[in-house]
Amino acid sequence: MALTNAQRHKEGAKVLMISHKRAMAGTLGMSNIAIGDEPNDIGMKEKGNLSNQMMTRFKLVTAMGNSGDFANARPLIDEGLALLTVAIRDIEQQMQELGYDQNDSRRDEEVHLFVSTRKSLMDCKIYLLVAKSRCATNIADMARFAIEAVTTGPQQMYARDHAQNTNDIVRQITESGLNPKDVVVIWEASADGETGTFGFALKTM
Repeated sequence: MALTNAQRHKEGAKVLMISHKRAMAGTLGMSNIAIGDEPNDIGMKEKGNLSNQMMTRFKLVTAMGNSGDFANARPLIDEGLALLTVAIRDIEQQMQELGYDQNDSRRDEEVHLFVSTRKSLMDCKIYLLVAKSRCATNIADMARFAIEAVTTGPQQMYARDHAQNTNDIVRQITESGLNPKDVVVIWEASADGETGTFGFALKTM
């Protein structure tokens, strides 16, 4: 993350992409997960690996978004959300079968493993939903995904702060008499293309 911390998001995204592809290829069981498939019993270790990889993916798509590469970030976000949905659904089904509650606080090692792994996966889902909001093409979708993120994790401050910022933008737009669906997100890149600023414009007919 040194490059992205130094505001070299475009270059940082390239480095993250290489390491992320390598890690995903080497993650046991990931090749057996197909989007749209029924839940796979990939094991708790592999679900933990998925959580780690999705946090890396969040950093990757954030760097891509910060350099204006929304078009390539969106499919990575959608794929990540699909993988996480399968894994979370699988864990919840296993917990139900074993009689474990999602908020179970028992110190039993197996119970803790299920609860903590599910939480890690849910955190990743929340982060990717925020990324999806930030990469939206219009303000209405930006608000919709921000609400989905904060609904998924009401206690997640990152999601709540983003939802509040998005709500402020929507309020300003509606007070101006505009429909958020008609306001698109634009990106003004810096001279070196590494960073830039968000902007908004009316959708052209």
